[in-house]
Order: sequence, then structure tokens, then C-alpha cells
Amino acid sequence: MKNIITLLLLCVCFQQIKAQNDDAAFGENIVKTQSTHIVDVGWVGAGYTYEYAFAEHYTISGSTGITGYAGYTSSDFFGNYWTYAFHPYVSIEPRYYYNLQKRVRKGKSIDGNTGSFLAVQGSYIFKPIKKHNVYGNVSAFAVAPYWGLRRIWWNHFLFEFRAGLAFGFNNYNDSNVGITLGIRLGYKF
Repeated sequence: MKNIITLLLLCVCFQQIKAQNDDAAFGENIVKTQSTHIVDVGWVGAGYTYEYAFAEHYTISGSTGITGYAGYTSSDFFGNYWTYAFHPYVSIEPRYYYNLQKRVRKGKSIDGNTGSFLAVQGSYIFKPIKKHNVYGNVSAFAVAPYWGLRRIWWNHFLFEFRAGLAFGFNNYNDSNVGITLGIRLGYKF
């Protein structure tokens, strides 16, 4: 896993060096990311994110909120029942926005960091605060490198899509790897 993260960060760094040289060669204005506050909702849950712009194409965001899941089980052995749980979470996420200059050249908006990005999210999911038909009090740590895109409509309304891999570890020493897909709707301040 360390090799995957190292490789991803090296690719992002080399891409940034090449992009800076290309922009300077054409004498274009440097486009920078913006710091933002966002309140959002996901599939199940809601949260607050502060995204801090610390370089031309880089941000780091911190998030907190409530996440959860719901499901229905139908089994001849266990029976039929609904299950759900709600967990508080915190996460930190560096992002590299790689197409801001291209969007500006095409006359498209980059307000609120509208564009495509690569990111690595680290999250800690606390034990559930509310659960039904869920056994155990599981807390977990997850690392998820992914690709995403963000759009801001009417200066404030956020749409974000992300896809990647998630590596998870819980307090029972279980670990897993899976695909992560997400859609986030929110309001940007």
C-alpha cells in the first residue's frame, strides 16, 4: 500500500512540474485553487468540509460529519430484516486539481475549484451512535486514492463525483480492499 501511495504522489509531483513549465513557456497567467467551506450530503449522512488552497493546483481538506449505511437482508437461515448504522467520522484529504488551466483556456468556470482532481483520503470512522441489527461496535480507518470531478452551479451548489479504491482496517484487526464510488451534493460558502 505504501508503494501505491508513493507512486501516486510521485506522478502528481512530476505532472505538476511539467504543467508549470508548459504554462511558463506560453506566458499564460497562473491559475490557483481557492479555499472553500462546504456543507454537504451524501448517500447516507451529512458533513462539513473546509478546503484550504496551499499551492497553485493543490488543496488539503478536513471534513467531519455523520456517515452511515442501510441494507435489507433476506435469508432462509437468518430471516428477513433491515439493518442500518450511523457513524461520526473525520477525514483529511490532499487534492491535486490537474485541469484548471485548460478549463480557463476554454472559457469554463473554475469557481470553487470546479474541475477534475486526484486525491488520497484518510478517514477515521468512529463506533456507531445509532444502529439496528448491526452486531459489534466497529470503528475503522480507511485510505482511499481516487479520481474525482467537481462542479459548482449558480456560484454555490456543489456536485462532486469520485471513484477509486479503498483500503480499510477496523478495530477487530480485519482489513479489506474495495471499490469506492461517491456522489456528494452540497452548498459552498
